[in-house]
Amino acid sequence: MFAWRKTPTATEEMSIIGHLTELRQRIVRSMLAVALGASFILIFYDQFLSLLTRPYVNLCARRPDFNCAGELYALGPIEGLSQRMRISGYGGLIIALPVVMWQIWRFVVPALSSREKKYSIPFILSSVILFLFGGALAYWTLDKALEFLISWSGEGVEQTYQISRYISLVALMVLAFGVGFLLPVMIVPTARQRHHASGTDQAVACVLHGHLRPCSSHHSERRSDQHACARHSDVVPLLGRRSHWIRRPTEAPKSRCDRR
Repeated sequence: MFAWRKTPTATEEMSIIGHLTELRQRIVRSMLAVALGASFILIFYDQFLSLLTRPYVNLCARRPDFNCAGELYALGPIEGLSQRMRISGYGGLIIALPVVMWQIWRFVVPALSSREKKYSIPFILSSVILFLFGGALAYWTLDKALEFLISWSGEGVEQTYQISRYISLVALMVLAFGVGFLLPVMIVPTARQRHHASGTDQAVACVLHGHLRPCSSHHSERRSDQHACARHSDVVPLLGRRSHWIRRPTEAPKSRCDRR
């Protein structure tokens, strides 16, 4: 199960069992990387917990009018253990993020064209860097967010936070900022695909229309269909990557009526 297998190329064919085996190996390797990262967080848990609570402690020291001591409380005997495992899991996933992204890329690379492979590695590197930068920005603005939220509690309200609620706020901010910084990476390929979407849809309609429309005896009607399809002759070859029956046309595809 853990044997090293060569990643299949785009020209090699794999059965459904081969794809499932490859997927299982990638998932296992990703989980091992996350487990190693979580173990590292568990070993240095006190240091990481102090790092997470530092913005709250500094805020309470800077604003004594907030009536907070900078301490977190556990309301149950199991809550401390559950939050330790939760923080370790989140931290392990962040530490293993480059490995997880690499395993995802190695799984999908056989289905990519040579042009798409050229952009895949910059895509992965930029995704990891932007997510980490967004998480760092979330941590840097955590004290500002706490100050804003506490200021709306009202005067004389003592701030006593449960550890699970505080960790949930930190995780939500890191996730929101990280995903927000990934928007440019997700928008660029979407915009490129949208640029060709209208022409592709019309080309598909053109090809299907030539095969499925009722036979017409009017030569002028068929000529108008050919002129309409000829305008999308540069889009139809793009469909040939996924459909082998679509040929690279020099003219509009003939319908079944013309082949009679």
